[in-house]
Amino acid sequence: MITLPTPHKPQLPELASLPADLAAREVASLLPHLVRDKKLLDPRLLRLLEQPYGKDPWVAARWRGDDDSFALQLFVWPAHASSAIHDHSCWGAISAASGTLVEERYRRLDDGSQANQARLKMDWKRALQTGGGASTLMPYGGGIHRISNPSDRTVLSLHLYGPSGPIDGRDYDPRYNYVCDRLVGD
Repeated sequence: MITLPTPHKPQLPELASLPADLAAREVASLLPHLVRDKKLLDPRLLRLLEQPYGKDPWVAARWRGDDDSFALQLFVWPAHASSAIHDHSCWGAISAASGTLVEERYRRLDDGSQANQARLKMDWKRALQTGGGASTLMPYGGGIHRISNPSDRTVLSLHLYGPSGPIDGRDYDPRYNYVCDRLVGD
């Protein structure tokens, strides 16, 4: 397992004690530096660009704080891969580590009062490019999104999340106005 470079590791657990909006802003400024860190994206991980496994996005490397105060994940996005529409129970940030991804952001049109029901509307869409900064996520309704790789090449992205509880977030299916919790480990 690859360890997080020493200069960054002490900063990450401290972010967990900040309010979500401030932690997300701090992470957004830190993540592009991590993406460029040669110790983090070593040649073993960069080889994933040459040999993707499957057609769905997957986590190639994961680092956690000793106290679960953060989770840093390196995702592999095969050509034309896409996530489901989802949110997270914590703050977070995403940065492209190679290539370009597309992020779609959604907002709920309903008040959330009906169990397993959610009506969504896409608010915006933008490209996440290597060296182009980071996209921040707030818990639940503050970060409903879908990430996709529209290209014919494999793309890597780095995701940094704050502490989460037993619920990792929620998955949405706008075809049926459906939402359900996603438990940690699902």
